[in-house]
Amino acid sequence: MNGAIDASALTLELVPGMTAQRATLGIILIRLGKKDEGLAEIAKEQSLGYRLYYGGVAQYLIGEPDQGDALLAQLMELGEAWAYQVATLHAMAGRNDEAFRWLERAYDLRDAGIASITVTSSLEGLRSDPRWPAFVAKVGLRGPVLDSRP
Repeated sequence: MNGAIDASALTLELVPGMTAQRATLGIILIRLGKKDEGLAEIAKEQSLGYRLYYGGVAQYLIGEPDQGDALLAQLMELGEAWAYQVATLHAMAGRNDEAFRWLERAYDLRDAGIASITVTSSLEGLRSDPRWPAFVAKVGLRGPVLDSRP
């Protein structure tokens, strides 16, 4: 993952205001056990929506579900444009029914995040749900593929 840190740092050097890159770096740091550094990077994210989303991801990863839920509630206030991210946070919290409801909404809205459902680790908890294969097929993807992206 140190290569991921280097790549993120280079991206930030080349495109300092790139949306979600600082927050992505924060998640990488958290996954490396550098919680405080990771949370500090997420707090610097310029996009409110991504700051709330990745902040929620971080809180669920570090075992603070109440704080994750509070950030999720704030993200939901931003509207349906964040449907995919709302779905992934519900999945991380183990609320599969809500996650699938929001995934369906994201699909209906043609949210680009849907294209990454088979590689997003945040959705891992949905892969054993009997609804998963049908949803993946509906989207037109193959699964289950997984990497470490939130």
